[in-house]
Amino acid sequence: IASNYSGALNNNSPTFSRDGTSDIWYYEAIQAIPKRTGNYTFKSYSAIDSYGYLYANPFDPLNIASNLLASSDDDETGIDDQFSMSYPLEAGANYNLIFTTFDRSLTGRFFIVVSGPARVILRSMNTTLKQSSTTTSTTVASRCKYYRLKISACFILRVLRKSGAKTYLKYPHCGLWYTFFSLAAAL
Repeated sequence: IASNYSGALNNNSPTFSRDGTSDIWYYEAIQAIPKRTGNYTFKSYSAIDSYGYLYANPFDPLNIASNLLASSDDDETGIDDQFSMSYPLEAGANYNLIFTTFDRSLTGRFFIVVSGPARVILRSMNTTLKQSSTTTSTTVASRCKYYRLKISACFILRVLRKSGAKTYLKYPHCGLWYTFFSLAAAL
């Protein structure tokens, strides 16, 4: 039985360092929950050279060896630039599939097929900041922008960039809503 997932890496995708340097790789974290215990195969399809990681929950982008179950650069033939990996999964357990690229800083669309004895629930674990409203504060004479971030995993690391600098924010909570404020000088 096959389960499918489509996604895309872009300049707003989260990043991590795959080799411990300052180089970045875009990635998409995909939650995988199998309906039945058994051996499952994860295969990518994309125009970009892909790299896949399978983790026991959770995935830590600052320590990519933690909870790692399997990884794959190319399929078993070694001539296809798509990952293919098999691993025995337990029914109802949470796994994280990480889709990334072999070369750094690449973007593009991708498609993943998971085949095994039963359906696998696949959903994105990536988070995005969404602007929900803008107001003007007369007491501090500045414009406030309000952002909401939905926490959909027990561990989230989001990389925010401002003028080339990176700030890493870590949220160790589940299923909560946070409101963030961004203050800028009034024009």
